[in-house]
Amino acid sequence: MFDDAMRFAEQARLGFGACAATAEVVGGSIATPDLAEMLVAVERARRAADAAELALLAELSRRERDPSGSR
Repeated sequence: MFDDAMRFAEQARLGFGACAATAEVVGGSIATPDLAEMLVAVERARRAADAAELALLAELSRRERDPSGSR
């Protein structure tokens, strides 16, 4: 599970970097609908990352309240 979460985080980081680089390098030649589609995809990824962050924060909080339940 931890490896999967770390892999997701790394893929998201690389993906955001690729989107930024693409927008900077070829942004002028990408059609507006395609740019809008990229923006929607980035927003979905950001929301997924936010959800993962909240789940991790909740688990840390749970463990602080119940140290005997930590792994």
